[in-house]
Amino acid sequence: MVIIKLSAIFLIACVRLKTSRIGSNFDSLGEASEMQTELTATDFKGQTLDRSGMVAAVFLASWCPYCRRFRPAYEAASKISGTTWASVDISDDDNVLWDAFAIDIVPTVVVFKDGKPVWRRDGVPGRGLSEDVIKEVLDQMKLLG
Repeated sequence: MVIIKLSAIFLIACVRLKTSRIGSNFDSLGEASEMQTELTATDFKGQTLDRSGMVAAVFLASWCPYCRRFRPAYEAASKISGTTWASVDISDDDNVLWDAFAIDIVPTVVVFKDGKPVWRRDGVPGRGLSEDVIKEVLDQMKLLG
């Protein structure tokens, strides 16, 4: 009986946490850099798929702690490397980009070349590895460029 009550309390807490996270955004994480753009499902096509050249799109969710940890790394990379980075907040469960790009885990980085996805990295591991992922993305952009 105690286990059932604890399970019910845990389930209710998880549902409340998920619901509260969906409505939040990245405003508390600081300003975007000059070469980094924040996109929505509405303007995604025009900024990545209809664009020539290379774009690294980082699919994020505002409720994701790994996404918040990864953000400073890709913002710094966009300033230093001269590459174009776009962050795409797909926090909404009904966001069409989840399915369109088969996003199963956030953050996911997809590199687009002339509007076509040419490379991707699903998930960014925990602390201290963001810089390794950025290096991997930049190396791939050089190879594909």
